[in-house]
Amino acid sequence: MRMSNQGPMNFKIDPTSFTMVMVMDLAPKLKFGSDTDQECLRNGTPKWVAQVTVGFQAFGRPSFSVLNVTIASHEDPRHGFQPGMPLRAGRLRGSA
Repeated sequence: MRMSNQGPMNFKIDPTSFTMVMVMDLAPKLKFGSDTDQECLRNGTPKWVAQVTVGFQAFGRPSFSVLNVTIASHEDPRHGFQPGMPLRAGRLRGSA
């Protein structure tokens, strides 16, 4: 994958490739360089970042990776989630 300094690259993630998805942390996505200001979409929807551990098969062996997944929601997605809670992966998009 060729990296560019023109910003993050977005890509679709096939949720069927994961054998498990577990939420490790959920927090507001902060603006670059800020410790307090939450990043928002152009329409004002706040962004959140979920740190999730995913399991998958690689070369016939179980493998695990930690992904940061951005969520856009006016409601705080932390309500109802606990660290270590399994998550059903629906439509995920990642960025690098």
